[in-house]
Amino acid sequence: MNEAPRGVSVLRVDPGFARRLGLAALSGYGAWPAGLAGDRLEELWSLPFSSWTNILVGALFGALVLVPRITARSHRGFRIAALVVAGILIYTFAVWLAVINWGPLNLDGAGSVVASGILGACLVTGATLLCAPLEASPRIWGLAVAAGLGGGAVFHYAISADTGPPALVIGTGYAVWQLLVALALELGAHAPPD
Repeated sequence: MNEAPRGVSVLRVDPGFARRLGLAALSGYGAWPAGLAGDRLEELWSLPFSSWTNILVGALFGALVLVPRITARSHRGFRIAALVVAGILIYTFAVWLAVINWGPLNLDGAGSVVASGILGACLVTGATLLCAPLEASPRIWGLAVAAGLGGGAVFHYAISADTGPPALVIGTGYAVWQLLVALALELGAHAPPD
């Protein structure tokens, strides 16, 4: 009944795959309102070790992009918490490196954002492989580097652009990086056999 006519090929999309990419886009565009909420929280109670913006954006990324990759049924609560915390820590670290231009390396603005994009994608990949857990194909690290490179370049352009509403422009930078990282995980890792 659901078969294609003879000679016609049909692309079948796993609904889980489409849902995970949709959540990555939602997380990317949700970074702007999460950042605004973080700024308001900073006015009420600033943190000595980070910022509310980093925590909220990282937690949103962890919850919407990393947590859906969990395949194991055991210790699910621990895995969820670990991936949300990983999202926060990795986002905070990558932003810090970009802001200080990678310290003694003294990378320029674009170089530091792209390098942070690559490092962030690799750290996220490692955390997800470890905590979800997933089995990786040999190409996972190449995909992660490519995702970080492409996403970092778009993100740098987005934060440098002086056009359009900031929520859309900056949200697009976040969304592209997060979609590329989610795609790298989709194409380079899979659930282990039961």
